[in-house]
Amino acid sequence: MFFILTFSVLMLFRMLVTKKNVTRKYKRISICAVNEDNTEIEVTTPSQLPENINYFIITYTVSDVLYKICRNSITVPQVVKKTGKYRYTQAIAIDELGNTRDVTDLLKVYSGPVATFLGNDISVIDILKHHDIKNVSSVLTVARDTSWLGIFQDPIIMFHTAVNITTMFYAPRNIHNVNLIV
Repeated sequence: MFFILTFSVLMLFRMLVTKKNVTRKYKRISICAVNEDNTEIEVTTPSQLPENINYFIITYTVSDVLYKICRNSITVPQVVKKTGKYRYTQAIAIDELGNTRDVTDLLKVYSGPVATFLGNDISVIDILKHHDIKNVSSVLTVARDTSWLGIFQDPIIMFHTAVNITTMFYAPRNIHNVNLIV
């Protein structure tokens, strides 16, 4: 009897806590072509395309949150058109001398709704170069799980290099202060 009562309370709690199916609409806002001299040109028709294009910056929204993605083409992958369960929390740029700089606010729009920079064709370091942050050798980004049980999950720490390879590390729970040695 106790087992049935406990199971029914858990099922009732699960029914009340589950998210309702809310449509998260994807909407493309603008497309900018980036030249070799690092200038952005907004493109609305193919006749407005400049001659030398390095990449495109596509600005879009998912459920009224603004994001940007850097691609070699103007197509946006399906995986970034819906929100994920991770939230981008911090980004630290490391230069060649080992100096660090907080670039969290700058990279927030490029992290995407899945918070892992998925879908970007250029590296995170090239995105920083586009915003006049030079001499960056690597970038550390941190994403946290936003689900109800996410408080028990470890954060995802990603190490981005200039060749657009992202290596994922999962931080142990018992480490509070981490000193990075480069």
